[in-house]
Amino acid sequence: MPRWRVGSRESCRHHSSREWFLHPAPNGFIFFDPSRRDNGNPLLPSTNKWRDIGMSDSTIIAWTDHTANFWMGCVKVSEGCRNCYAEKIASGKLGLDVWGAGKPRQVAKAVWQNVLTWNRAAKRDGVRRRVFCGSMMDWAEDHATPAATRPRMWDIIRECDALDWQLLTKRPQRIRECLPKDWGSGGYPIFWIEG
Repeated sequence: MPRWRVGSRESCRHHSSREWFLHPAPNGFIFFDPSRRDNGNPLLPSTNKWRDIGMSDSTIIAWTDHTANFWMGCVKVSEGCRNCYAEKIASGKLGLDVWGAGKPRQVAKAVWQNVLTWNRAAKRDGVRRRVFCGSMMDWAEDHATPAATRPRMWDIIRECDALDWQLLTKRPQRIRECLPKDWGSGGYPIFWIEG
């Protein structure tokens, strides 16, 4: 089973056919379906602090165990971006002005340590865990902050060898340009690219 997966959000029906939301939680985000929202749920607090943004210890996304966002923000590039849930959450619930051309991206703080914690837990439990990287970002975006942060992202992904990484992008034409420098001509044996 591959540890990392690079694919296109276009192929993920969840992103375009159903609207899901992130809600800040003590250790990051909880994904939830607004049709099942319970305002009294203690997992859905009404406060938010940036230090908590960027990761989720739990998620209701059926195809992953955790979510990790090394930065937050993006710009729409295709028709598939028209109903972007992440933009609505960032500008609405989180009050962040990180969406669009020329807008700053915010690098997450706690996510770096959290993915190491998930990796240790996966090793301890002898169970591989899946991490969806990029629910509030696009790892292949052509922007100064992602470009500066990607090398560190690849380093920590490489270090977390007990996790299966799922990286989706709306920019498949930029995949090769954004891969780590040690990718080489054959890639990594633990990396699977879906186009």
